[in-house]
Amino acid sequence: MGYNAVFNTIYNILLVLASLAVAAAFPKYFMHVYKVGHSEIGKSFSVGFAACGAVWVLALVLSFMIPAGRQTMALMLLGFPLLLVCNSTGYALIAGLAGIDGGKHRFLAIILAGGAMVAAEAFLPIGGRYISRGVFLYGIGACVLALQREMQEEDQQADSAGDETPGEIKRTELGGDLSPLPRPVFKDKE
Repeated sequence: MGYNAVFNTIYNILLVLASLAVAAAFPKYFMHVYKVGHSEIGKSFSVGFAACGAVWVLALVLSFMIPAGRQTMALMLLGFPLLLVCNSTGYALIAGLAGIDGGKHRFLAIILAGGAMVAAEAFLPIGGRYISRGVFLYGIGACVLALQREMQEEDQQADSAGDETPGEIKRTELGGDLSPLPRPVFKDKE
């Protein structure tokens, strides 16, 4: 591996770790974007492609407006947060396509999809870049679509209340019973 490949691998690993931090810092927004992106896969990719073009045009316009010595710094200050948010949701959404629920297991999804992307970019120099761009397009498209929809507060409360299986009694107090186990439920045999 050459110097550039090692640098890109370290950069991608740091990007995955920063994506974990973004998912931990903004869990409600992350879940909202994940639900929107997971429900509309094709639309997320197409909107992501259009949004990527808009970001490129915006970067080109800003490069003419910002003085010559500060262009790179300004583009990184504007582009890096966008890259973090889009990649964190993109990793979970790609893992969701593979069958891992990126909403419930967002950290596992980011680690697995991010690790696969890092390995693909390290060992497949041309194909790996297409994979990482696909993750970014999927994430930016889901973010743009999520901005157009209202975040629903009830969904998280319903998800947390729906953890119990029917017939299961969640015990928070012993109430005189010395056993912390749930009481058995007997069904009448007819």
